[in-house]
Amino acid sequence: MPSSSHVPNASITVLLQALATPGSSFGVVTLLVDQATNPLAGGARYQDFSDLAAATAAQAAGNISANTLAACTTAFSQVPVPSKFRVCRVNIVGAETYSNALAALRDLGLTDLWMICMDSRVAATQILLGTTVNALSNQIALMLQVQDVSWKDAGIPAALTAAAAGSWRYVGPVFHDQDAEWTDVAAACRALAWDPDETSAPWEGDLADVANYTTYVTPSQRLFMVANHVGILGTWGSTDSWIDNAVNFEGRPWYEILSAAWYATRARERLQTMHQREA
Repeated sequence: MPSSSHVPNASITVLLQALATPGSSFGVVTLLVDQATNPLAGGARYQDFSDLAAATAAQAAGNISANTLAACTTAFSQVPVPSKFRVCRVNIVGAETYSNALAALRDLGLTDLWMICMDSRVAATQILLGTTVNALSNQIALMLQVQDVSWKDAGIPAALTAAAAGSWRYVGPVFHDQDAEWTDVAAACRALAWDPDETSAPWEGDLADVANYTTYVTPSQRLFMVANHVGILGTWGSTDSWIDNAVNFEGRPWYEILSAAWYATRARERLQTMHQREA
């Protein structure tokens, strides 16, 4: 018998690639903000905050504005509390649009990018981003905060009629008569804190850190708002900040819109995994 073996000289390493396609997440809400007051740390395209303390530190360092910090405060005030909240800069001074910023963000290949909000309350600006999101189908969703009084006593404001005419399925409005409030962020963060793989959570619920309307919405005005497919805050049980009629511009409930996007995404992931496995 040989006194030793030189077999160890042949070093062979076998790397096994996992077949399972990483699952996309829907739980992170992304707020698009003006870069002029939100340069972000190191000029990064986006910054994720895991809690309010991190956002507060970013504001103290001059990376985000007081207005954006207010949005972060609203986000982390919801129950359940979101795992994180994302802020993405838009270089408006440099002629970048919100749609440009969204495209740049998507190019980074994030697997948890779905629901977005924006700091602008200008209808024309909202229309431009909404048109982009609508063309992306189930890949991105957009919640807009609107404040035109015609929502309450007439029809959809003229500046936003393109949204209704275009059958915007993945875009929906929520109403507040104070621009500085973050009803859109609150509603999105609260609902998306639930894992759609486990439950289809309702989007109606109590919103924290959102002030009451300055002007009371009468019963007849509320009927107009329901007919116009806009989310409404109001009294329900022990709270005055209950969001009702959480729907898109087509009038479909947001939980259905999320379920449709979730199904399409999971089907796409399963198809990739099956093809890779069989090939």
